[in-house]
Amino acid sequence: MRKIHESDISLTPTQERLLGYIAAQTTISGAAQATKKELSQLMGCSVKTIDRAITRMSREGLIKVEPCHSENGGQLSNAYSVVNS
Repeated sequence: MRKIHESDISLTPTQERLLGYIAAQTTISGAAQATKKELSQLMGCSVKTIDRAITRMSREGLIKVEPCHSENGGQLSNAYSVVNS
């Protein structure tokens, strides 16, 4: 685990890679829109690992998670973006 910024938040290597991906997508298109399954395939880990990483980074205030719905109201994915501090 490495500490990020001046804070006491230490991220695992997978969390760091995921945060880097979300940051890049935030810069390119405003958010990373994906399902947890898509993110798990991209990161080469389980959906449960992605879920824990997203939960933790959201709780720590590093990322914002917004659900993306279809026209009929069903959830398609989430949009993940880095929170500017």
